[in-house]
Formats: sequence, structure tokens, C-alpha cells
Amino acid sequence: MEVEEIVKQLISSEKSAREIIETAKNQSKEIISKVTQEGEMMVKNKISEANKVAKEMIDKAETEAQSESKEIIQKSISEVNDLKNRYAQIRETFASDFVTNFVKSKVQN
Repeated sequence: MEVEEIVKQLISSEKSAREIIETAKNQSKEIISKVTQEGEMMVKNKISEANKVAKEMIDKAETEAQSESKEIIQKSISEVNDLKNRYAQIRETFASDFVTNFVKSKVQN
């Protein structure tokens, strides 16, 4: 009887051990699944955050580029207007000097 009792206990212990192992496997799978999901969410969040930062940087660069472009255009327009004014002054001075010299030459002759 004693041997029979020991065999029953061993069988019962083996069943318990198998159940414990199966439970541990299932819990491990659940933990791995949760960690995987959390990892994927973290990656998605980091990608989303990186995209947001990149968009902000692009928007800022575009704004700065537009601002600089406007400044360059205004400076170019100002320089063109200055050149127009100088040309008009040179033309007026040349015409005035030409007429004055022409009249002087006719009066002296």
C-alpha cells in the first residue's frame, strides 16, 4: 500500500508540476504579448512625435525662408529704384551739360 500511495503522490505531483509549468507558459506568453504591444505603441508614439517635430522644423524653415525671400525682394526693389533714380539724374545732368555746352559753343562762335 505504501508504494501505491507513493506512486499516487508522484502522479499527483507530476500533474501539479505540469499544471504549474503550463500556467507559467501561459503567463509568459501574456507578458510577452503585453510587452510587445507596449513596445509597438512606444515606437508608434516616438514616430508620431518625431514626425511632429520634423513638421514643426519644416514649417519654421519655410516661414524663415519666406521672410528672408521677402526681405531680399524688398532690398532688390529698393536697389532697382535707386538705380532708376541715379540713371535719371545722370541722364538729366548729361542733357543739361550737353545743352549748356552746345549753347556756349554757339554763343562763342
